[in-house]
Amino acid sequence: MSLKAKFCAVCGRENSRFIGSTCVDCYFKTLQIDLPKSIVIYACPVCDAVKSEGLWHNAPEPHSAYFIQSIVKKLKLPPHVELEDIEILQQGKESEVEISISIEGKRFSIVRPMELYITDQICELDSKRKREAYEGILQLRPKGNVHEFLDKIANELKFVADNILKMDENRNGVDIYFLDVTTMRHLVSQLKKRFKFYMKISAKEYSWDKPKNRPKYKITILAREKE
Repeated sequence: MSLKAKFCAVCGRENSRFIGSTCVDCYFKTLQIDLPKSIVIYACPVCDAVKSEGLWHNAPEPHSAYFIQSIVKKLKLPPHVELEDIEILQQGKESEVEISISIEGKRFSIVRPMELYITDQICELDSKRKREAYEGILQLRPKGNVHEFLDKIANELKFVADNILKMDENRNGVDIYFLDVTTMRHLVSQLKKRFKFYMKISAKEYSWDKPKNRPKYKITILAREKE
């Protein structure tokens, strides 16, 4: 006795892939895929950094990659549906997005309209640079020639160059002004692996952080190389 074939309750198709009593093709036709109406990302006109999901990215991927990341986070798929790929077909007010999905191993594609915008906004670092609003000063005092010392730490300085506002040489060494104090502390930790310093840290209040309800400080680190 042969096994009874299974038929789709909607189209009557048999020997297909099924979700319950419905073949995957008919199931696909009933899908409701929720997408955001619009997505906005911000690009710095000075350095081309990109702000996405509230964070600035200093080594940005193509803008389409940030749109896709935002879509994936906000995309809501029904049961039995897996995301395969997203492609931005067009950007702007009349954008189109192609979403590729699979249902029980069978691939389908959907093209949906969206509004995808790129808006100019100066990033935090370039805004500080424009105002010369530094957060920290690293006072390097090498025991020998300052230029020779800077040559020795060229690789470390290159790694943090985007965060350096300016460098002022003086008869005792060099003062490096940092836009971000965390980056300054990172550089100090790297230099301490190679050199021995007498360290002195001081802080000066200069403003008030309203969101965090606490003072803002400019940090000065004096690093004098030991003999």
